[in-house]
Amino acid sequence: MHYCAARKLVLFQIRNHNDVRLTYTDRVTRMEALAVLAALTMAMEADLEAQLGRFPPRDVTDAWVEFNWNHLGWLKAYYKQSWGEARLDYLRWWIDVIERRRPWKLLQDAQNRASSISSRKVSLYKLSDALGAVAFFKGQMPLAVPLSRFHEGKPPPSVALLPAQPD
Repeated sequence: MHYCAARKLVLFQIRNHNDVRLTYTDRVTRMEALAVLAALTMAMEADLEAQLGRFPPRDVTDAWVEFNWNHLGWLKAYYKQSWGEARLDYLRWWIDVIERRRPWKLLQDAQNRASSISSRKVSLYKLSDALGAVAFFKGQMPLAVPLSRFHEGKPPPSVALLPAQPD
């Protein structure tokens, strides 16, 4: 009977605050409340890990986020030394890469076990909004960079039109 009372009390706290809070009454001992809290926390973490199981593992996510970041650095360098139409093309490319970074960064935040369960769940919720319901439930992530820009290693069309720089 005490276990059920503690379970209801802890569940009430989870629903109202979206976080696990330890509260207990004189009918429930502190140890009983702690036991229920530990069980619920493990259940929440198991549910989170099950949802994350459909996505790429953490090391793959980290590699794509790092590749995206390095690609943004490369784009920044080329943007600074370009002018005219090429500058606009790099700006469009920059925006595309930043938009593709967001879902991967959210997945990385959701997979971060050093963060609290509630912040990881918030990242997972934002990821579902960013991907859409179908892609989220299939675990389909977008490309981290626009691979169409890497077609045979050619630069964007406007870059090929730039006059040669004097040596």
